[in-house]
Amino acid sequence: MNKPFVALLLFLLFALIAAGNTSLNSTADSLQSLLKSGKLNQKQKIITLNELSREYLDSDPLKAQQIAMQALVLSMKGNLPHQTVIAYHSLGSALYNRQKLDSAKLVFEKAIPLATDIQDQEILGGIYQELGNIEADKGNYESGLNQYQQALRIFEKAFDKRKTAQTLSNIGALYINLGNYEKMYEYTIKALEMHRRNGYKMGIAACLTNLADYYFMKQDTAKIIRSLTEAQQLFHELKATINEANALGSIGDYYSEFFGMYDKAISYYQMSLGLLKPGDNNNLRMDGYRKISLAYYHKAAYSKALEYMQKAILITDTANIDYVRMNYNMLAYIYIGLKDNVKATDALDKYVELTDKVSSENQHKRIAEMEVKYQTEKKQQQILILEKEKQISRLYTFGLLVTLIVLLIISYLLYRGARSRSLIAKQQAEIQTQKISELEKERQLVATKSVLQGEEAERTRMARDLHDGLGGMLSGVKINLSSMKGNSIITSENAEAFDHALSLLDHSITELRRVAHNMMPETLMHYGLKVALEDFTSRIKPENTPEIDFRFFGEEGRFAPELEITIYRIAQELVNNAMKHSGADRIDIQLISEPNRLCIQVIDNGKGFDTSGHTGGGKGLETIRHRVEANNGKFEIWSKPGEGTEATIEFLVP
Repeated sequence: MNKPFVALLLFLLFALIAAGNTSLNSTADSLQSLLKSGKLNQKQKIITLNELSREYLDSDPLKAQQIAMQALVLSMKGNLPHQTVIAYHSLGSALYNRQKLDSAKLVFEKAIPLATDIQDQEILGGIYQELGNIEADKGNYESGLNQYQQALRIFEKAFDKRKTAQTLSNIGALYINLGNYEKMYEYTIKALEMHRRNGYKMGIAACLTNLADYYFMKQDTAKIIRSLTEAQQLFHELKATINEANALGSIGDYYSEFFGMYDKAISYYQMSLGLLKPGDNNNLRMDGYRKISLAYYHKAAYSKALEYMQKAILITDTANIDYVRMNYNMLAYIYIGLKDNVKATDALDKYVELTDKVSSENQHKRIAEMEVKYQTEKKQQQILILEKEKQISRLYTFGLLVTLIVLLIISYLLYRGARSRSLIAKQQAEIQTQKISELEKERQLVATKSVLQGEEAERTRMARDLHDGLGGMLSGVKINLSSMKGNSIITSENAEAFDHALSLLDHSITELRRVAHNMMPETLMHYGLKVALEDFTSRIKPENTPEIDFRFFGEEGRFAPELEITIYRIAQELVNNAMKHSGADRIDIQLISEPNRLCIQVIDNGKGFDTSGHTGGGKGLETIRHRVEANNGKFEIWSKPGEGTEATIEFLVP
């Protein structure tokens, strides 16, 4: 593939990226306005949220994740399985873009059964594609290949030619990572055959140009010209003039380099230039003029060669010294052919000047290296002279030195013995200090666990006393008062006061049960963490509070009581903090349960805070850190002003 064509591809790529960014901003703004308009029903709102999440996937994956969570909650509440699968797919893609590979994998695997149930083959194949990308990023190429193969089977079964071709490309890329270029060629051929059956001409032409490079490497001239000619004809039908110009230029190179058929090469170069319009890439036009000049030079038509070389020089980008250098080098040869030695010398001087300019830095560097080498060798010679002088001096003082050395050896042995004893004592002291430090840490950890266990035991005792003792007494009082009312004759005013007292007693009993439940929820003890958190979020329903939603991912199971209580208390503290301080209108709680990992996330869309200046946190966060450290967990909190807060607590379960 020639250099101007590569440059053109890069230019088009950057142009598409810029256009894509503009489109993203415009589309995202339109979707945001649509959501704020209040004109959408529930299903339309979910569809719009899913579309908006996809728009933010590349530019702001965290925002895409938050929007996908909203869409997921609404679609599950509305019992809309198709939109639920789309939301799962968007959520997993956002997590993948945030490099949360394990969480993304878990979400995608959660979506597979639902996508299978609703028989949405397009999304199911896309999920397997994403899982293949995750495995490839982890370096698990065999596993990634299996996922891609599943996606390929789905797309082939659904007769989705475009997605099938894309999957074949992914497999080819995987084989490149494995260094198997023949497999890459094999899958390119498959993609080409598919494009031919599908009649997708642009795909056919692109595959043919890539195959031409492969055939060029193999020196297969027949297949080179066949591929390039067909590609040029397809580009012509599609009116892809730049692509066609490049294909024609490559055909000209073929006739010039392989067969020396310069007239035929010139005709193709002329056709290539004829397709270019004012404003098209000047480097491509310059390259065409230079190739025509070179072909005329080989024919010894030096005047024609000079004419086209001068055209090339006029439009050459002077900032590209390599292009300018090559042009003047070619110009010098043309003037030599014309026997104009003066101009040949001028052109050659310019070529040499530019070559010197390009290589001057390298030359200075080499000179500096030679100077350093010279100085180093000079110093080494001086050192050798000094060494010889020292050897002569040692001959005269050898006897004295022997005596001195013996004394030094004896002194050294005495010193080394004393130093060894000192080092051993120091090492033993350090080991003892380290053991004391480890014991102190272990003592602090045991103390922290004991305090937490004591708190939980006291909570349990107080909850039981309140519920069974005081709660029973209040219930007995209520029964006795109700009996008294039925057996007594009282005025209407006193009856109203009596009823009010009974109502206050009911509220007291309800409040007492709520306090006892919060101190030690029975659902946590009997049914586990998932049910307890669901019960906790369902009880928080007063007015003017954020919307609180709880989601569970993974496998249901029971863990150690101490760990379940710790997670429950942490969730309570984080939710209470968000309700009191964040000003959020939405709080999401996610519990991820795996056989060897337990993770809780609390995310709010409140005012947030600057974590760089908030290292310590309040008493609540300090309590959470103590609980996490006591159970050998990991606590991370992310927040920015105006962008909400995300707290993640993770425990590894042996």
